Amino acid sequence: MNVLQVVLVAVVAAILGALLAASWLGSRRRRDRHDDDELTMATVLDRVVYGASTGIAVVDKFHDVILYNPRAEELGLVSRRLLDERAWIAATRVLEDDTTVELDLSRKMPHGRDRVAVRCVAKKLLEDDPRFVVLYAYDDSEQVRMEATRRDFVANVSHELKTPVGAMALLAEALLESIDDPESVRHFGQRVQSEATRLGNMVTELIALSRLQGAEKLPDLEDVDVDTVIEDALDRTRLTAENANIEINTDRETGYQMLGDHLLLVTALTNLIENAIAYSPPAAR
Repeated sequence: MNVLQVVLVAVVAAILGALLAASWLGSRRRRDRHDDDELTMATVLDRVVYGASTGIAVVDKFHDVILYNPRAEELGLVSRRLLDERAWIAATRVLEDDTTVELDLSRKMPHGRDRVAVRCVAKKLLEDDPRFVVLYAYDDSEQVRMEATRRDFVANVSHELKTPVGAMALLAEALLESIDDPESVRHFGQRVQSEATRLGNMVTELIALSRLQGAEKLPDLEDVDVDTVIEDALDRTRLTAENANIEINTDRETGYQMLGDHLLLVTALTNLIENAIAYSPPAAR
């Protein structure tokens, strides 16, 4: 083999070596990229569970807490790596009966804070593996608050409508008794009309009240005359005060104004005056 042939063989060997090295490096990079993809996916899933607004905990048949996220601790599902006793009972039912269990984990918050309504669902982690149970805890406080708001609204409607309806009944009775006196008929008829108008306004106010209790934004506020608010509230309660023989006095007009909603302020002040009348002895001042 002459020198030229030796050089050619060396060149070919170098080229083949370079190609094999490039192929190996490409394969390694592909494997690394695949490993990175798997690592990234695991990281993403871990972050989803860790940062979820739902409390998540996984337990096994030995009642060991295998996995849980911070939200599970915040909602009281897990405390110091121990599952809530009520949740243990539910998990045991899932393991024994192969069923999905819903339970209430509501509890009082420390330092006088409001009650937190927590709804929990316990189910098997995998359909074909009976060893693990996953528990999901949800904060239902807002839903419970809305239900309480609806109940309060119904109670408010019942309370608010009693006064004008009762007043109209009394006026109608007085109207029938005064049928032979045109002046009295005109007087009581005007009062009935006034109470009917008041009833219509009250329905509008109750709708506004329901919106306020439903955490909607406040209505557009405007300059309100304080003296007019007082006068309207007294006008609404005048008949009730007369029936109880109660005298209501006010200070002189102030000319003050405030930013607010006229109808809602009149409603609030009317409630205060009516409560004062209801809980005062007859002929009070």
